[in-house]
Amino acid sequence: MNGAFRGSFWKGSWYTVGFCHLRQELRSFRVDRIIDLEPSDHSFERPAHFSAKDFLLGQLLPGSDQASSLLKVCIHGEKQVLDELCKHWLFGHTLIKRTANVAEFGLNIESVLTYVPYFLFPYGKAIRIAEPQILISRMVEVMTGMASYYQEMLSANSDLEAMENQFVHRKEDESDGKIRYKYCCRRHRF
Repeated sequence: MNGAFRGSFWKGSWYTVGFCHLRQELRSFRVDRIIDLEPSDHSFERPAHFSAKDFLLGQLLPGSDQASSLLKVCIHGEKQVLDELCKHWLFGHTLIKRTANVAEFGLNIESVLTYVPYFLFPYGKAIRIAEPQILISRMVEVMTGMASYYQEMLSANSDLEAMENQFVHRKEDESDGKIRYKYCCRRHRF
C-alpha cells in the first residue's frame, strides 16, 4: 500500500483506503490487520472529493456497484419506524427514495434472500413490504422456519417438564432417594 487516503470507522473496526501497488488499484485495509509499515519514497495525492467511507461501503455492500441489477424494495410504515430502519447500516446506504410513510431501497437479490429477512424480522407488523414479492415469500419461509424451531423447543421443554414433574411426584412417593433416582434415570434415560 502506498499512502493511506483516509481512515473510516465501521462496525467496530478502523479501515484505511490506499493505493495497493501489488494490485495496482485503490483498496481498503483493516487497520488491525496491518502487520508492518515502512516509509516509502513514493508520493500520492488524494483525489478531490474522495470519501474513504463511500469507497469502503462500496466495497462492503453487496452489489452496490451494479445499480442496474438491484431490486427495488419498497417498505411502508409509520415515519418513526422507517426513520429507524433507515439508520440500519444496510438500509441507510441503499436508500433510493423516501417519503414520510414509504422507503425504497436498491438491493441485490442475494441480500434480499439472505440478510434482509432477518434484518426486517424485528420490525414485525410495524412495517409492510409492498415489493418485491420474492422478499415477502422469503419472509414467510424465514418466519415459518423460526416458528417451527421454537415450536420444537417448546415441545421439548414440555416433555422435559413432564418428566421433571413425574420425577418430583415419585420423590414424594418413594422413601429411599437412591432407589427413586436410579429408577427414574433408567426409565427416562437421563
